[in-house]
Amino acid sequence: WTSSTRPATSPTRTTPTCSARHLPGFVEYSLAHERPVRTMRLPVPDPAALPEPDSDPRAVAHHGITLSDDRTKICAAATISDYVAIVRRRSLSVKGIVPVGRQPAWATSSGDGRYCFVANRASDDVSVISYRHPHEVARIGVGEHPRRIRMARVRLR
Repeated sequence: WTSSTRPATSPTRTTPTCSARHLPGFVEYSLAHERPVRTMRLPVPDPAALPEPDSDPRAVAHHGITLSDDRTKICAAATISDYVAIVRRRSLSVKGIVPVGRQPAWATSSGDGRYCFVANRASDDVSVISYRHPHEVARIGVGEHPRRIRMARVRLR
């Protein structure tokens, strides 16, 4: 599972939450014990869409993952299934499955911690997902094949 992981920092910084290329979901990995300690599998409507372990390394089941600023929720992009899952971190229970654009990938949280932003590679837009009440608040067209998302504060004079 270690090939092509996407880590997100954990509250203790000793158990990062990672999405792995072939796993439809994510794992929490213990750095102290050097092994996964919990695994969360998320639904895959079409199991035939899962990439084979020896397939193209760019083929991914779930790609983007981030934590809410209060570290209580995980935002996981289900790339092959075109949804975002908001998961309660402590219990690993799904709070909501939110349909989004095509091929959601990179994920990051808003500066105020209220939203998860996810780049939808094949529909050329970004979905804005509410952590509190999981739903798509907005979809923003951004141009061809968005990849990475970063949050920044810009001071205007």
